[in-house]
Amino acid sequence: MGEDGELAEPGGHQAAHGVTAGNADGSHEADSGRRVGVLLQEEHHLAADCNCTRARGRGSRGPTAIGRGGVSAEARRRQLGDFLKARRRQLVRAELGLRPIAGRITGLRREEVVVLSGISATWYAWLEQGRGRQPSRHVLDAIATTFRLSIAEHSYLLSLAGYAASQPAGGVIAQTPPGPVLRLLDHLTGLPAYVIAADWQILHWTTAFAALYPNVATVTEEERNLLWLIFTDPYVRELLPDWELAAQRFLAEFRADAGPRLADPPLAGLAGKLLEVSPAFRTAWERHDVIGSSPSDRLIRHPIGDLHLERHRARFSDPPDMHVVIYTPQSPETRARICHLVSGV
Repeated sequence: MGEDGELAEPGGHQAAHGVTAGNADGSHEADSGRRVGVLLQEEHHLAADCNCTRARGRGSRGPTAIGRGGVSAEARRRQLGDFLKARRRQLVRAELGLRPIAGRITGLRREEVVVLSGISATWYAWLEQGRGRQPSRHVLDAIATTFRLSIAEHSYLLSLAGYAASQPAGGVIAQTPPGPVLRLLDHLTGLPAYVIAADWQILHWTTAFAALYPNVATVTEEERNLLWLIFTDPYVRELLPDWELAAQRFLAEFRADAGPRLADPPLAGLAGKLLEVSPAFRTAWERHDVIGSSPSDRLIRHPIGDLHLERHRARFSDPPDMHVVIYTPQSPETRARICHLVSGV
């Protein structure tokens, strides 16, 4: 073993110096049963890889980990291993509750990663060496948690292993737009636009949107949710001549955005309240429609006159579960009416 925990050959399970099978603070993992299941699954794959390796003779590296054959798959295996090694060596030991080793305050040994993540020692060694089959999503998520990866890093790790980089259920929903997002809306002040979180809470909006829909500024923070307002605010029905179809589409987009998070308390609670108060929501909810968002025409029947708009959505890279909705005018008449609305605010 090298001084940073490099293994010459994949070995068995070892307890790292100064680390127990619990959290860094000494407490035991609440989900130990799930981790045992993951461990057994990875050991099963590992055994299959070992059998394949013996069948092909010495020097073989086993089946392709990501995809089947090809230089790109082999390159991604190397990238995955290099990424894990780099992040492991950059970790600050004290932040994980670990003592310095040989005077070093940064870097974890492989055995320490294994214990903190609750995964197989042999399997993790193979990951860093670019060997073995595709790791499970559970294993990668556990490693990402141990390494304290950022959202972008976690997504990158998943992409290297061939997984879609989606947000796992149970994560914290960001509710504060970062500075660049706020500055973007400042530059869009002449267009109706707003920023919503993963649970569709409206977090920030432009002057033009407030002029178009004044209620956004007067409702309580709890009720300032796009899905809630669509199904409960009578004024929204007045603004949308095709309200029933539009509401169904909004709900289908909400389902697509929520994905596995639909069972999380904030989103489940929102749906539960709407099921209680809105018959239209109950009907649409039972359809289980799911659609992705795309640019679409929107007619707003406003007291100042009809507004013909095109609706756009853009998702931010950080935080990735927050996006902006922008309405652009489709005619000179609509542009003039929006300018008149903004000037009167």
